[in-house]
Amino acid sequence: MSETNTGVPLGIVVAYAALAVWFGTLVSGVRSKGGGRGFGPFLLLGTTILFVLNVRYLTEGIPASIRFFNGIYDVTINLGGGNKNGSLPVNVAPCDNGNDCTVWGEDYYSAHSAWAVAFYRRFQPGMPSFRSTLLYIHIVCNTVAFLLMQVQLKYPGGTKGGQWHTVLGRISFISVTIGTITACMLASEHGDVPEYGRSWSSAAFYIMSVTVWPPAALAVLAIRRGDRVGHRSWMFRCVGAMWGAYWGSRALLLVLDPLLKNFALGSSLVTSMGLAGPLGFVGGELALRRADRLQKTKTS
Repeated sequence: MSETNTGVPLGIVVAYAALAVWFGTLVSGVRSKGGGRGFGPFLLLGTTILFVLNVRYLTEGIPASIRFFNGIYDVTINLGGGNKNGSLPVNVAPCDNGNDCTVWGEDYYSAHSAWAVAFYRRFQPGMPSFRSTLLYIHIVCNTVAFLLMQVQLKYPGGTKGGQWHTVLGRISFISVTIGTITACMLASEHGDVPEYGRSWSSAAFYIMSVTVWPPAALAVLAIRRGDRVGHRSWMFRCVGAMWGAYWGSRALLLVLDPLLKNFALGSSLVTSMGLAGPLGFVGGELALRRADRLQKTKTS
């Protein structure tokens, strides 16, 4: 469904409602303490929302999808208004052409995160088409890897439902490799984008990539030498880093955008991207230990 910036966009309302329900499944998972369905609903809904958001890029194109993406962050960046003298904060900016970089109408939000304005500007017609191609490849490959890795963890090799584990694993590794390479190629251009934080943004995305691809490679090396325990451990860490890279970075932006809007230009984006991968990696390690404890409880 195409959005027009003439009023309150229904898609944003639906997105926030879905996020609220998703947060409820997280709370339920935390409170379950290993009982009931645990974090299953949280993982399933998070994966579904990710898939829907990423498919938008293929069905509606990059500019329209960025406008929708920016509209989600317009809600939080506008909390608290501008500076006391009436000027916009450092990390807040208007769109370059009317209110075209968002799905919100001008009567609602006409000020946006500076990085969001730059994000929209960089993928407009007339900009390098190779950049858009890289983004499409990145989105497709990372989505495939993300989805397949969830299946891999749920149905390990040698178990019922895990007959395709090896084949899916190879597809996942190829996908995450291409997705990481294209991410680094896109990040290499950030030095010319002040709203992103210039070279600091590039470094932040490189840090994120380091937390995702090396664990995947180590998982492959482990299984090739017959180390199933090591393979499983590294895959938990890799999947955790991928959750952090996608959802962690976006969640941090929702919080840090309004908190850091008067700080250095690009500070919220750099901080979010730099922390997301490592935090996800730690989350994967914690999930691994939780899964091991539950497995020991079931077998004891």
